[in-house]
Amino acid sequence: MEGRLRGRKLSNTFTFIVDGETLTGTVVSSVSGQEVAIQEGTIKGDDIAFFVVRTFGGNEVKMKYAGKVAGDTINFAVTVVGGDQPFEMQMVAKREK
Repeated sequence: MEGRLRGRKLSNTFTFIVDGETLTGTVVSSVSGQEVAIQEGTIKGDDIAFFVVRTFGGNEVKMKYAGKVAGDTINFAVTVVGGDQPFEMQMVAKREK
């Protein structure tokens, strides 16, 4: 998945595990290189939602992902809560082949 934050290109690698409507797995960020667990993940039809918790500069940040699956692409709205200021950004995930 790629996106931009304050002009900086971001890239994440997702590993999704789906069991019915339950989504688990991990996310690795290009910013930290740290692998974190997907929490409270759900997938219902084309809708996908989950969050991850990361630590940046000693601050715990919760990143909420909500998106819609369309073929090999997921369009995400990512809401970041914690740190200096909450904000939202758009990201697009594409399946690696």
